[in-house]
Amino acid sequence: AAGFRMGPFRLMDLIGIDVNFQVSKTVYHAMYEDPRYRPSLLQSEMVAAGLLGRKSGQGFYSYNQHKETYLNVCYKKQNTLPTEIQLVDSKHPFEQLLAPIGNVCRVKSGRLNQVGDTVLFQTVGHCAENLSQKLNKPVCLVDWSFDYQQAKAVNICFSRQVSERDKNHIAALFQHIGKEVIITDDSPGMINARVMSMLINEAADAVFNGVASADDVDLAMRYGTNYPQGLIAYAQQMGWQNSASVLTELQDWFGDDRYRLSPYIRRQL
Repeated sequence: AAGFRMGPFRLMDLIGIDVNFQVSKTVYHAMYEDPRYRPSLLQSEMVAAGLLGRKSGQGFYSYNQHKETYLNVCYKKQNTLPTEIQLVDSKHPFEQLLAPIGNVCRVKSGRLNQVGDTVLFQTVGHCAENLSQKLNKPVCLVDWSFDYQQAKAVNICFSRQVSERDKNHIAALFQHIGKEVIITDDSPGMINARVMSMLINEAADAVFNGVASADDVDLAMRYGTNYPQGLIAYAQQMGWQNSASVLTELQDWFGDDRYRLSPYIRRQL
């Protein structure tokens, strides 16, 4: 979704979960035990159990003779398409993701993207269930992507009111335009938007606290960790307001200072 060559769990397995956990503890103590930097309990338990990643043969993934194995989490193939759907005519990247659907079923223009009774939105932090209650409509949320056209998969979640028929039709539409479909639990920010917003928040705090300039943070992330682009650049592409919305929803939902909005982001709004 963001052009990374591997996800965070594969990266932790590669680095070593014990190494990552020790770094997390060092930062936590250096920041005077600010709750925002509290190390992960899951990492602590995995280190205690000797599940250290590639070097121990088991981490978040299993490694058999250095071969990575993982479960297929993609939604089963659906063949039945809806006869007609409603799409918003817009140049927004999310609407451009949906545009090719017009090649596989009949489309009418409208104020909302809708399949059957279910309205589709790109996530900006809200839970599908909360949004559904506000609109009094079933809701499907689609996770954030920096390049929907190149993304191989889409992450989606549903409010409880979405029918099995609409779930299968929505999955079928994405599958027919060449996307794998991953259905996740309904939670603020889903996966991509949540992880990227937290990374952006940390980069923003580094700039705010004078650790480095915005340009230097981006340079360090590109050449030090091989990110496709820097986190400040990602924030500008995602939109500071969207990132702030995701973080605010996360803090409201969990009541955890881990998601506290950086003053640097507040200044960009």
